[in-house]
Amino acid sequence: MAAGGLLATLPLGGARAARVLIVGGGAAGVAAAAALRRHRPETAVTLVDRHPGRDAAALTRHGVAVYRDEIGDLDWASGTALGAHGGGYGFDRLVLAPGVVFETAGIDGYDTRAVDALGAFWSGPEDEARLMRRVAALKDGATAVVTVPPRPYRFESGPYLRAARIAGRLGRRGKVLLIDANPRLPGGVAVPAGVERIVAPVVAVDSRARRVITPNGRFGGDLVNLIPPQSAGPLARRAGLTGADGWCPVDPASGRSRLRGEAFVIGDATDRLDKTAAAAVLQGRVLSESLG
Repeated sequence: MAAGGLLATLPLGGARAARVLIVGGGAAGVAAAAALRRHRPETAVTLVDRHPGRDAAALTRHGVAVYRDEIGDLDWASGTALGAHGGGYGFDRLVLAPGVVFETAGIDGYDTRAVDALGAFWSGPEDEARLMRRVAALKDGATAVVTVPPRPYRFESGPYLRAARIAGRLGRRGKVLLIDANPRLPGGVAVPAGVERIVAPVVAVDSRARRVITPNGRFGGDLVNLIPPQSAGPLARRAGLTGADGWCPVDPASGRSRLRGEAFVIGDATDRLDKTAAAAVLQGRVLSESLG
């Protein structure tokens, strides 16, 4: 971190036991909490998540207060986050790791049926494994369709790696169409072998026929993996921390919100393009220095 020149200083008002509230128990939130306990042991650290995972729960052994709750609203004037169960969590500095949500309003026909028939499978290794089981079940001559949403989105090279993996699994038994909303490929990414790339945004779907509809035509397959457009999670919007593009503008050196000085946003919800687990962990560690 020091070599990268990423350290910034944001005093905590001189308070010895300043309160830092972290909302979100994913990779970024856990990394931030752990780093704060190491580097700022006098700081009272609280982490709130709807479903704290094993890593988040383990933080309690190191003095982090972990609560299973959902933050519904924020009172900036009093420095209080309001929980779904009526409780309040006070803070001097707020760290949000709200993750991302799918933005499907602009896709005609995307409903509960489409969610099942044209699944995104974009929530982690278990989703990926479920998708690949569907790929393995495809018959000879099958066509698989993978869509790429407009950037930015979580894990920029992910859709291309996924298309490559599906093509590798199918081999000569089938073909893969990559429907890409972005005119240019990300840096360092090439069209995978055995994949046909078509540059066009998805504007509608027909889940019964397993088709995606673009301004350039309709493309169907025996398997359709629709990865919708994404934006910062809803709490970030309610907190007033998102810009016009739906993402949270932050200082890249510290994660400090450009819209509210007492707030920090880390993980996938920021306007930074690097939305990987490794980047989220690094942001969490850097943040501990920024708060100190």
